[in-house]
Amino acid sequence: MSHKDGAQIDLWGYHSLNHAHWRYSLISEYIGTRILEVGSGDRDFTWVLSQQKKDIQTLISLELSQLLLDRFDGKYSFPDNVSFHCLDFFNVTQGQFGLFDTLILSHVLEHVEDDRSMVDKAWELLSPGGYLLIIAPALEWLFSIHDEASGHYRRYNKKSLRATIDTDKYRICDIWYQDPIGILGVWYFFKLRKIPLVSENGRRNLGGMSRFYFDWIIPFQSRIEKFARPPFGLSLTGVFQKK
Repeated sequence: MSHKDGAQIDLWGYHSLNHAHWRYSLISEYIGTRILEVGSGDRDFTWVLSQQKKDIQTLISLELSQLLLDRFDGKYSFPDNVSFHCLDFFNVTQGQFGLFDTLILSHVLEHVEDDRSMVDKAWELLSPGGYLLIIAPALEWLFSIHDEASGHYRRYNKKSLRATIDTDKYRICDIWYQDPIGILGVWYFFKLRKIPLVSENGRRNLGGMSRFYFDWIIPFQSRIEKFARPPFGLSLTGVFQKK
């Protein structure tokens, strides 16, 4: 199975923690007590999940890259019910951890060439009635230098995300867009001007703009989106329930 590693990660420091809180708010109502997270990355989302969800029995977080596991080991002090494993998701069996009532793919599906096979694999590890929660980059026409550097195969729209779902296995509960303002920044900086997130000398580009985005734009939009969903956005969330 072909995967692309996310080469550019943990670029924004504490600001990415703001983004993790926002992602958690998108899916929190569907999160159960036995959770499998695929792609722990910088562990920000895992940390928010472990702190906000008080009734977790087990949270297993998988990371394909041993380099990333080592790099972020010790970043946070996690409770005993959270564990990290360097495993290929496609090789995980029911016998290793049992079944889960929640499986989270937050900015993961776009890194897998055969995305439908990942969704089918998730079905095998979910208990009946369990939820598959997907957050992914949206709008294929926005595919840019940033996606290439991050190891993405694609971006999604509602139709293409729905196409990954076998409706004999899953009930499609909801699919919606978020972060429409972010489209402007990605289009201008990454699509039009082709500015890389990291310069050739290893320095971060757009640091000030990213701080403004995470500290002001994301909180502002999240308040509005609680009352009205935008018709398009920089990312897409899908909720799917195992039949």
